[in-house]
Amino acid sequence: MLAFAEWESAVALRVTPEDVAWRDGVLRVAFAAEYTHRGEPMTFPAAPGSSVPWPPRDLDGALRWPAADTVGRFGRAGADLLLRHRNSAAQYFQPVDVVRETVPTGDGTRVRLVVRATATVDPATAVDGGPVPDGLWDAYVRFGLGGWTKDARVGPAPRHGRTEPHAGVVAGRVVLHYWTDRHTSLALDVGRAGRRLGLGRVAPRDVVVEGDRILVPLPLYVPGPTGALLRLAPGRDVTAELAPAPDGGALLTAAVPATGLPGRAGRVALCPAPGAPAPRFLPLSFALRAGGDRPRCRLPGRVAHGGWYGGWYGGCGGWCAGWSGRPCWGGGDTGAGPGRARQLPRVGPRRGPRSVIRPATSALQVGWPRWSATTPTVSRRRSGPSMVRTKLLPWAPQSQAVRTTAHASGSAVSTARSPACLVRP
Repeated sequence: MLAFAEWESAVALRVTPEDVAWRDGVLRVAFAAEYTHRGEPMTFPAAPGSSVPWPPRDLDGALRWPAADTVGRFGRAGADLLLRHRNSAAQYFQPVDVVRETVPTGDGTRVRLVVRATATVDPATAVDGGPVPDGLWDAYVRFGLGGWTKDARVGPAPRHGRTEPHAGVVAGRVVLHYWTDRHTSLALDVGRAGRRLGLGRVAPRDVVVEGDRILVPLPLYVPGPTGALLRLAPGRDVTAELAPAPDGGALLTAAVPATGLPGRAGRVALCPAPGAPAPRFLPLSFALRAGGDRPRCRLPGRVAHGGWYGGWYGGCGGWCAGWSGRPCWGGGDTGAGPGRARQLPRVGPRRGPRSVIRPATSALQVGWPRWSATTPTVSRRRSGPSMVRTKLLPWAPQSQAVRTTAHASGSAVSTARSPACLVRP
């Protein structure tokens, strides 16, 4: 019994992700699940015998019973995908389609029992028929085979050759599926992701201006035309639309007014889900400005106070988006095509007076690197009153160690160290 218990303690569940992608407005998670023993896939007899002797005489005989039972009930093996909230540990089952597969190993006398499943996560109905609340959700698989039922995270996923997933704007929420940094397991970020969305990595050369409209490709998934908000300046928002793009992302389209905006340029921000419980504006990678008789392009960069430096290019025939040293897609004065944004020299921070840091040590000492003659009278250990000599530099002229002073009356002269007795004679 002890040997069988020790063997069974090494049984674990392995869940290998095969595909995670947005399709038809839902997140489809494909995975394969099987049991392992000491890190290796468990194998079972391809044709188990009709009878197993009882009682077993050794460990091999005891293992024949669960092997025969597992193979006999493989047709009822099942796998479920659960979304578990990271803070509250509340978990919810998701619909799963299961396919059972027998994989021969070696000479074909033994097989692996693998369950391949595809789960459907609908952000609109994933939590008891309602939308998924904001927060972090971990994906778990519950696998039942034979007499074992175990839970495991979906992962680990391969670290190399992995594409960055697109967040989905579905059911009025921004849902990002990602792989955790430590264990590369599948998790969902609902309504909280910022930099992970990749909106700041949009190439400025891809920003297109058509009259008073701007078109920006974004790494987002939308099942269909979705309303959004574009913030051009504090307190100035315009309606926008996110539509599916041929490359699997989203195309942002917004009508930008030609007048009425502040003259100072700034980065625009996007709210992809205005109907969320807590709408959030996320900064994009370009800046817009209109002023004077023609729109101009802002080239972001550093300035002395830690903000931006840049130049102004006034050749655009419409709204213009710019980046440091990148093309300006405003069309130029003639509207014949994209113009080249001129990059001005960098303006570095102004140098002010340097702060002076005083040294921690000084050449002027206040005494010899030893204790006075009265110290041994207190009955201390020799190591107690010892002084670290390396903390004091050699004495310098006119220091207290060599300077002699006289009383005002001139009748007595002090010594270079304390007297042996402090009582005045």
